[in-house]
Amino acid sequence: MGTRTIMIFPEFENIDVINDIREKYDPLADLVLPHITLVFPFDSELTNEELKFHLKKCLNNIKPFKVKLEGFSK
Repeated sequence: MGTRTIMIFPEFENIDVINDIREKYDPLADLVLPHITLVFPFDSELTNEELKFHLKKCLNNIKPFKVKLEGFSK
């Protein structure tokens, strides 16, 4: 069984600011690009392909959308 998480990696206009904050507060800053976590770690026996298929099937009717984030806290 493997531990999985589901993240998106959007394009950020202020990536330098985000990276500066992450370097200071995020111990994983050097391991994972700036992201938004959609599903926090969970255990699964699915393969990557099975998980990808499941997500595509579930999200088939979801249209792209914009997200606007303002402010932050640690």
